[in-house]
Amino acid sequence: MSQQHLAVHSMFDRCNLLQIVPISIPDLDAARVSHMYTFGSEAASCHMQELQSPHLKHQLAADVRITLGIAKGFKAQQFVQAQRIRARMVTYMEKAFDAVDFIATPTIPDVAPAIQ
Repeated sequence: MSQQHLAVHSMFDRCNLLQIVPISIPDLDAARVSHMYTFGSEAASCHMQELQSPHLKHQLAADVRITLGIAKGFKAQQFVQAQRIRARMVTYMEKAFDAVDFIATPTIPDVAPAIQ
């Protein structure tokens, strides 16, 4: 068990109010890719005017211009496939919430250092 899991278990054990129920959500890697295509396509579409204007595009940071430039090249087929994956993920999440009231996940990959 990772440090993160141990920390969460310890916190919930002290509360004595909650029961930890392990769940599994399939296809999280596919969901991450789907998210990239969905939000990348939407952001590129939203900022198309800035991207096409030599005067306005410099209002966006260089890393944002690069990311939106890549997203501008996404194909409709990729967006449609991303929406299919998104719909499947909604089904997985609904099933998960049939078993639990909330899902707690780490927001960073490391446990915070102990306060001295």
